[in-house]
Amino acid sequence: MNVLVTGVTAGGLGASIAIKLAKSGKYNVFGSLRNLSKSQAFLDQLTAETSNTVTLVELDVTSDHSCKQVIEKIGKVDILINNAGQGLVQTIEGTDMDKVIDCFQVNYFGVYRLIKTVLPSMRQNKFGRIINIASVGGLVGQPFNEGYCSAKAALDSLTESMNSTLRTFNIRTTSFCPGWISTNFVSNASGVDNGTIPGMPQEYKEMFDKYRARTKNLASNPEMAAFRQTADQCAQDVVDIVEQDLPKARVYTKTVAPLVEVKFGDSSAEKVIETLRAMFK
Repeated sequence: MNVLVTGVTAGGLGASIAIKLAKSGKYNVFGSLRNLSKSQAFLDQLTAETSNTVTLVELDVTSDHSCKQVIEKIGKVDILINNAGQGLVQTIEGTDMDKVIDCFQVNYFGVYRLIKTVLPSMRQNKFGRIINIASVGGLVGQPFNEGYCSAKAALDSLTESMNSTLRTFNIRTTSFCPGWISTNFVSNASGVDNGTIPGMPQEYKEMFDKYRARTKNLASNPEMAAFRQTADQCAQDVVDIVEQDLPKARVYTKTVAPLVEVKFGDSSAEKVIETLRAMFK
């Protein structure tokens, strides 16, 4: 089976997913980066962790042409893991609208575009698995992350919506909602510069400083270890979904289960999907 994992930046979740799948020896793994000139760090990680191969492809998920070109090059995608993402830390007042649009372009429209490209082949083959890396932020909104969380909420809703029709063709889609992952994603989030947020109104500074301090505590305090995962641990959760015959529509990590279940109760989305499917069965 051919697997495409987007956003395989070294040290990140996508890289760990691609490498774990390659190590299993069960899949032909393709990993994408927006710019292949930055691929050496991933190749070094791959070499250090396995002798198996991940074929790298250059892919810009915000481009129709790029998506079509990559899928044509691979030939057939049986399993698509939409991991490429972009953060955005700001207040609504301080946000440049172009950055909000960019955030949605990568986190939502890019995923939509790539799914639209692979579906005809999956439908024809009567098999497909699509895993969208969403976020607990798409289920439970977080301060100073309004743009990012709303994009991930849209992605989670898209994933749930698709299941009702696509399961008819043995295509199942899963929204994977992790909590805190110990990578550079947050520090690299769009708008963050050495702990300061350019353009943030002064009135929000005290709130943000307290929020940032609590976030750092979550990232480093040994007593908070139960609330975070390494990229490798989180990748194993994704691999487990890949290897299930009937993956659920929504899976969230144990690190955020208490928060999600307090808000939603049963948050697997299975009851909702079966109710909707009954409308056209």
